[in-house]
Amino acid sequence: MNNYFKNYQSLSSILISGERQCGKLTFALYFASQLTKKPITIISPYSQDVFNKKRQENAWLSSNLQPVLEDIDTFHFRKSWKALKKRYGYGFLIKDIEKIISKADEFIIFHRLDKFFEIDETNEIENFLFNVLTIVQAEEKKIIFTFKAGDSRSRYMRDYFDKNIDSKFVISKRPYDNKIRDVEMASSLFSIKHSSFSFELDEGTNKLIFAPRSQEEDNGNEIKTYQIVLASRSSELIGITKYLFGIDNFELKLVDSTLPEMIKVINDAPQLIIFNPLEQQSVTELKKISKVVSSSNIKVIFISSRHVIRRHDKAEILRSGFCDVHERNLYIEDFVLSVERALGQSFYSSEMKKVPNKTFVIYDKKTFSRLLVSFLCKHLFFTVFKFKYQSILSEDDIRKNLGRPFDAAFINKSEKVIYLLLVNTSAVNADAIEAKFLAFDPKVQIIGFKEAAKYSLDFQKK
Repeated sequence: MNNYFKNYQSLSSILISGERQCGKLTFALYFASQLTKKPITIISPYSQDVFNKKRQENAWLSSNLQPVLEDIDTFHFRKSWKALKKRYGYGFLIKDIEKIISKADEFIIFHRLDKFFEIDETNEIENFLFNVLTIVQAEEKKIIFTFKAGDSRSRYMRDYFDKNIDSKFVISKRPYDNKIRDVEMASSLFSIKHSSFSFELDEGTNKLIFAPRSQEEDNGNEIKTYQIVLASRSSELIGITKYLFGIDNFELKLVDSTLPEMIKVINDAPQLIIFNPLEQQSVTELKKISKVVSSSNIKVIFISSRHVIRRHDKAEILRSGFCDVHERNLYIEDFVLSVERALGQSFYSSEMKKVPNKTFVIYDKKTFSRLLVSFLCKHLFFTVFKFKYQSILSEDDIRKNLGRPFDAAFINKSEKVIYLLLVNTSAVNADAIEAKFLAFDPKVQIIGFKEAAKYSLDFQKK
């Protein structure tokens, strides 16, 4: 198995979109073959004759995936499909699909999903896809959808998939080189370091190669490295910054928040300094530090040692030369946004955009663990809150009380415990999180929490 695909063993749904004849089915078959050795089931809107002709004519596909193609099960629309659909609606198709999925070994490919619908049937799309995904989850199978991008049907599908799919890929022909396909990971639950890939047939070995493209290849230049200095004694702030900036293009240096140290690091001219004064630091020393900051061209973010900063105090700090101010109990999103603005680089926001816009309710510990690893690999901040409950909570109740669409809940029914993974939320919010759940179930009790920085340390020790 390609090492990249090990991160995708727990997913249940994939979307592959692209223009006509760009290799959507080839990539879908290759993807599925990397995750299973069992026969693959394909549901196609093409007739069997047309499908077989396309397969035979496509040498790139058939020559390299012949063992897979010889062992697939294919299901095709009847010639009377449109008349049946008009007479019975999509209900009869869902029943047939349920039978196919239940008998499939592990992987089902819905090829050219856009051809399942007419232009005037956009209202049917959401209900149809909801039913298909529900069946797949109930049968514990995996599904890949392919569709041709560009028309109104695709737009409606894409809007639905944005909130209900684990991983989305876009495949395209490379200009001036018809033998190579470029694959972009638009979003993914189980993503790793790379999001851009090349997909091609090695004529020497007659094997398909799926490999990440480096950032240097994408941009034509080297990765820029940013020097960041944290001037603080706060173990909590040190842990957060080590976690957030523990990626390749950051160099984080830790120093004390005294005047001599600030003078020294400003002279070193890093791209950014995060200054967190001591609680007992004198007003005189703070004024001297502010004077040094204002006379330099270095961007410095001020993190107060206080839980609350009055408005006029914040204005005074900004006037003294600091580029932004935050209270001691950081709002992670606001803090990261300050850093991105200071550096002119959306290192965090770009990763957040790749997270599927869905709320995950998970009943399998292995899948939840992979979700945690996915966020750790992206260095996205989160806290897992552990709750003990008495009565069974509905998925709707849980979803209503999760903070954002990409939060997650792992329900351990045997232990009557819920683990809530809340993105961009720190442990200081524990009381507020508990209050939300107590509002609809007074017997729910929070019994622990753990922030991403601690998970990261444990993960590194393994």
